[in-house]
Amino acid sequence: MSFLQSILRNFFVFVLSWTIAQTAQAQNASYPDYPVVKFPGIEGAVAIIDSIDHRTPLGFERLLSRIDNPTVLILDSRGGLVSSALAIAHRVHALGLTTFVPEGRGCYSACALIFFAGKTRNAIGDLGVHQISAVGNNGNLQSGQVTLADISDALNKFDVPPEVFSIMLRTPPEDMYIFDQEQKAQLGFLGTATSSDFDVVKLPKIATPSIVGSQVIESYFTLLSSRDRRNSSGAPITAIAGIIQQDRANYHRFGKADLSDQSDTTFSTLEARRQIPRLMSNGIVSNGLEGLILRGNVLVQIQIIGRNGIPEAINVYQAAQ
Repeated sequence: MSFLQSILRNFFVFVLSWTIAQTAQAQNASYPDYPVVKFPGIEGAVAIIDSIDHRTPLGFERLLSRIDNPTVLILDSRGGLVSSALAIAHRVHALGLTTFVPEGRGCYSACALIFFAGKTRNAIGDLGVHQISAVGNNGNLQSGQVTLADISDALNKFDVPPEVFSIMLRTPPEDMYIFDQEQKAQLGFLGTATSSDFDVVKLPKIATPSIVGSQVIESYFTLLSSRDRRNSSGAPITAIAGIIQQDRANYHRFGKADLSDQSDTTFSTLEARRQIPRLMSNGIVSNGLEGLILRGNVLVQIQIIGRNGIPEAINVYQAAQ
């Protein structure tokens, strides 16, 4: 292993360790298995309400052990680790659970693999798929091919129509294909349950990847670090929008990028970076992430939302890969 490879390997071990620590912080006495929670007021109902990471399958199993007769899994997640999602999906399939995405909520990326495992599937809310991310496979082609084989085997086992896998492969990882209601009906993704069966107000609402009528026009990963929490004069920055502005200024103007920072084409100019606070006011930051950004180093995914190539909003997620 070369010296550079050793440095990169140690860095990604650090990022993984940091992600583990932040996930643990989200878990508390009320939600010890977060993001897996018991759906309030509905016997046998379980919900996944945030990113799916390496701990989520264990949380899912622990919660199942405390429920006598699990029957339905409610999904409201932007995705996460494919391997973890597949592990949960196979368990869902074995138990014969119904999978349900309520109105106004969304199940995207790796979360969709869990949805597809349901004996009965009902996505009244958004259902979105795309290609697996190279970041999630460390850019390794062989690893990516094995993951695709695992996904293909799972979808075949779950009797998912083959056109779904084709759509997944044709949608770039920085974009998201959202099935419309007609497609969902044709594919068998609209069951008999309705949103009135579940009081989704009782669940925290998390970030979704788009605003109505818009799409992801660019996406990048970046480490929001201590150097991004001070402006060019050295004064502390206490607003999330300001930190993201400084991160892009450090990348494009000052040559102070962190090792894991990715490039973008949207914020390469000062004028474009000045739009970040307005864009963020139209978008969303996933649950609990704002505090993490203000306190420490956090690897995030920035999605720029817009129409006809014109940015309208910024969504910020904690990177789960």
